[in-house]
Parts: sequence; C-alpha cells; structure tokens
Amino acid sequence: AKLIISPHGSLLKNMIWCKNSPVMIELCPYTRHQCFQWNSLNCGYTTFFFGCESIENEQLVLSDIRYSGLLKLIDLLVSKH
Repeated sequence: AKLIISPHGSLLKNMIWCKNSPVMIELCPYTRHQCFQWNSLNCGYTTFFFGCESIENEQLVLSDIRYSGLLKLIDLLVSKH
C-alpha cells in the first residue's frame, strides 16, 4: 500500500508488515492516545494524525472543516503518486 487511511485501533499494528513506506493517515478520537502515530514514525513512515470528536462507543465525527481538510490531503497525496 502507498496510502493507508484508518481509524485508531489495534489493527494499525499491522503497519509493521508494509513492504514499502506508506503514507499513514490515522483518524483518532480525542479520548485516545497517539501510540500508533508514534509507531508509524518509528517505522519511518510519513504520518498524518487527525484528532476527531467522537460519540458513544468512540464513533468518529468529522466536522465539515476536518472532512474537507482530509479530502484535500488525500487529493494532494494521490496526485503526487
């Protein structure tokens, strides 16, 4: 994978198996820590961390501004490859 977009969670630990250095975008509730961002940086990956509001069961809620910013970032990253 060249680009990985994922919500915060234990499945992000699988990043260590990436053969190439992907760009990681993590969507994370403000109630959680940045451990996977640190793991990604330690693997030498380009990393973007999006803190987000959340509701019950930590379901992510992106404001219109955050959502628009995420889409612009994805467009920029995809256009470079």
